[in-house]
Amino acid sequence: MIIKSGNLEVLHSGLVRTDIHKPLRFEIDEIYIQFDFTQCSLGVNAKGNEGNIKTRLSDDGNGLIIELDGTYGPLKKGWVLPTEVGTYSNRELFLSFGISALSPTTHAFSVEYTFFLGKEREDKELGAEKEEQHDK
Repeated sequence: MIIKSGNLEVLHSGLVRTDIHKPLRFEIDEIYIQFDFTQCSLGVNAKGNEGNIKTRLSDDGNGLIIELDGTYGPLKKGWVLPTEVGTYSNRELFLSFGISALSPTTHAFSVEYTFFLGKEREDKELGAEKEEQHDK
């Protein structure tokens, strides 16, 4: 089965329930996307999510760290539209996600996610090598 959303192909989609005191990590071959919730708190009665979402490259250079801070409630917060996060199998890799608090007594989040594949990337270095060989 192939699922498409516009020009993007769904690679994987699902829901994970996770402890807010531990990171959530998705490993895709040699790269990874990691959610860091350590600066978060839960506010199930919150009218909205007052948290911030920041991204940075991992220290080892192989991953994207998505850091969340602030208070999260039952309403989802995240990237509604697919956002490009890297390359997988020489294709653009996109992610959309929504995070919500389950309950203050369980200290858990519900994370809905979808990874998408976009168009194939052009190998510019290979093209440059071919041009140099052609010029000789």
